[in-house]
Formats: sequence, C-alpha cells, structure tokens
Amino acid sequence: MVKIHPIFYTSVLYPTAPILDALPRQIQDPPLLVKVDGEDEYLIKRVNNIKYDKRKCKYIYLIKWRGFTKPLWEPANSIELTQAVEDFYELHLELLQPHLADA
Repeated sequence: MVKIHPIFYTSVLYPTAPILDALPRQIQDPPLLVKVDGEDEYLIKRVNNIKYDKRKCKYIYLIKWRGFTKPLWEPANSIELTQAVEDFYELHLELLQPHLADA
C-alpha cells in the first residue's frame, strides 16, 4: 500500500494576514472610550452622508467611527457639532444643515 502525504511547494505559499487585520466575520472589540468633559464618548473619524428618515421624521448621518470598520447611521440630534461634521459641510456646500433646515 502506498502512503500519500501532502506536499507544499514553497513557491505557492504566502504568509498569513497580520494579526492586527480583521478576518472576514471576525468580531472586533470596540475601541476604547475617550473621556470628554467627564463623560465617555467615541470619536468620529468622518461623516460620509446625510439623509432624511421619513419614518422617524428626522435627519440621520452616516458616521464612520474611529476604531470601527463599518459606518453606521446615527440621528443628527445625537451628534454634536464636531470638526468631522464641519468638514462634511465644507465639502458639500449644497446641503443644508439639519438645524438650519428645520427653522
């Protein structure tokens, strides 16, 4: 009986992904909270979009949070006026800010 064993050629092998990169379907630990005025808060990396939610009758931002991989939709009234929000409106001058649109 002939025994067959796996043979791996070194020319087709490559190193695995670095440990810091997230693998598909891997759950990442949330980033550490930052203390701001005595309260724990997450940091906004950037604002990607804004839209009006007709069901809830309020504006929502698509926020990319620092330390998270996917952006999330957040209500505009829960997001304070930060540098990321100001940068978004500088890039998109044609959009009205929610507090100006409601007036």
